[in-house]
Amino acid sequence: MSAVEVWAGPFGDSYTERNPVTEERIERSARLWSEIIAATEPATLDPIRSVMEVGANVGVNLIAIQWLLRNAQLSAVEPNEKARGTLINTGVVDEDHAYSSIYNAVGTFDLIFTC
Repeated sequence: MSAVEVWAGPFGDSYTERNPVTEERIERSARLWSEIIAATEPATLDPIRSVMEVGANVGVNLIAIQWLLRNAQLSAVEPNEKARGTLINTGVVDEDHAYSSIYNAVGTFDLIFTC
């Protein structure tokens, strides 16, 4: 069984249940991402306008990034259906930008990360 299959199955469901979206987790992530973005953007000529997280789970990092980069288009790859559904329900990523596989992901992005 591949790692993606493991995350897509009961193991990933359990992880999702143990790690819900909370204000505390978002605030902690926002502090980290504010430092990363501050260190990254001066080195580029253009601001970050599009972001993709690979393995986004319920989207805590993307919610934090949305707080910091209000106009950025956010996308995610998440193989676990339960986590992907929660991610879409948060509203941070719409269904057209929440991919079940990296092979389905479309487009180019200013920032791609996994955490």
